[in-house]
Amino acid sequence: MRIATELMSQAEHRAAAIRVELDELELRKAGLVAERERCEAMAGRLRSFQVRAGAVYHCPRCWIEEESRSQMALKAGGGWGDHLVCELCALEVKLAES
Repeated sequence: MRIATELMSQAEHRAAAIRVELDELELRKAGLVAERERCEAMAGRLRSFQVRAGAVYHCPRCWIEEESRSQMALKAGGGWGDHLVCELCALEVKLAES
């Protein structure tokens, strides 16, 4: 009888540990699903990204990651040459040399 009681106790402890592990996996799964949905939304925004509207250049990072149209300002010279800098996230994009 003592052996049966010990086996039952071990099984109950193992079942409790498995429940905890399953709960952790469910949380991890929910996080992964949310990240996948965020990535899919970013891919959709990439397809609709407009580099510029008239003379105003838009930041690709702000649009793709946050769906925010932020302006990029022209910065001349420096060691990097002419480039655009996002006024919101500070992304720097080097202008192609012509």
